Amino acid sequence: MLTVKEVSQCLGLDPQTVYTWIRNGKIAAIKPSDCMIRIAETELERFMKGVE
Repeated sequence: MLTVKEVSQCLGLDPQTVYTWIRNGKIAAIKPSDCMIRIAETELERFMKGVE
């Protein structure tokens, strides 16, 4: 599981962009607690394949 910061670094984006995509359903995320969001590695791979 990856943090929003890790995903933003992989994609070369601002973390706020990743948060927006999560809110809009563009990237699926899990929220184990109120202050924690995680993205599965497989979800990042799926997203990156769709972007290419």
